[in-house]
Amino acid sequence: GTARTWTTASAAPSSRPSAGRTDSSAAKSLGPSSPCESPRSSLNRATLLHRLKRLAESESDARLAAQLDPLFWQAHDQLAAVLLEEAKWEAAGEAIAAAIARGPEEAMPRARRASLAIMQGRADQAPEDLDVALRHDPECAEALGLRGVCREQKGDLAGAEADFRAALAGEADHPTSIAYLSTLLHGSGRTEEGLILLERGIAAWPLDPRMWGNRACLRFALK
Repeated sequence: GTARTWTTASAAPSSRPSAGRTDSSAAKSLGPSSPCESPRSSLNRATLLHRLKRLAESESDARLAAQLDPLFWQAHDQLAAVLLEEAKWEAAGEAIAAAIARGPEEAMPRARRASLAIMQGRADQAPEDLDVALRHDPECAEALGLRGVCREQKGDLAGAEADFRAALAGEADHPTSIAYLSTLLHGSGRTEEGLILLERGIAAWPLDPRMWGNRACLRFALK
């Protein structure tokens, strides 16, 4: 059968700490943030809460980190990630601009701006920022995954698959790449491989509806 899958770029912007995977159980034990804590601890809390989809709390902590250290580009970038997921486009654009101003050589803020363009139906404007991001960091998983989204939308399925696989080679549980690659695999007759990939995505991102929705659709297609 034909599986209808869920792969909107806006569903789960990547939100990752600077060092490795996070344990979501740690966020459950966190108390309320304090103006006396460090920008880094506020950022780490915001990242953990984002993974738990506690978006309002994550936004609050990201804003606190940015207030504690206005030059901390990662805080503005994390704030942008949450605002993108909340579909607060204007505020997300402002946070992205702040992150780019404070980290002009960093890839991730450029990838965020490309993500915003895609979400707003301006995908034709995304490649310029993605090219800049990949010049700064050729292995940036977010930029590679989003370039794959743009290529898939243009019908370049081979190029899209190559980008998704490159993103996953550097970040094995990159959510956008898993979601889109799983549907691309299904569309090319490799549904079982797509399901294996989605199992990995569910283990890493158990609160991402794309993983569950895509798995349900691909399982239905195998019946």
